[in-house]
Amino acid sequence: MSEKAIETLKNFLFSMSHEEVKILNTDGQGESFYLTFILFKESELENEQLGYSVDEQGNSLIGKSKGDWQEGWIVIGYEEDLGDPLIVDTVRENYPVLTAEHGAGEWEPIILFHSLHDLIKSIS
Repeated sequence: MSEKAIETLKNFLFSMSHEEVKILNTDGQGESFYLTFILFKESELENEQLGYSVDEQGNSLIGKSKGDWQEGWIVIGYEEDLGDPLIVDTVRENYPVLTAEHGAGEWEPIILFHSLHDLIKSIS
């Protein structure tokens, strides 16, 4: 993961005045509901990648196949009720913000915001 991406995300987390954010989401049937995400502190960012991009021994968990954890995905928080990660894709332009079901065996992310900037605007 690039140093620039890490620095951008650390600055974002550092600038947040609150650890909890509510994100409006819709299901496939037009119903709207809020998801509450807990954001990591800037100082926690690297350690919180454990279990996602690296295991406890420091081995990479990143793969290239569909359903694998992908290069450039960085977890910046988790959903309060189910623990699903809030992911920023630092490889794609504008850093889209994703979430995916935790513990499902494969990662099948959905886009919550098409950019990190869109997430920031929704919080402000």
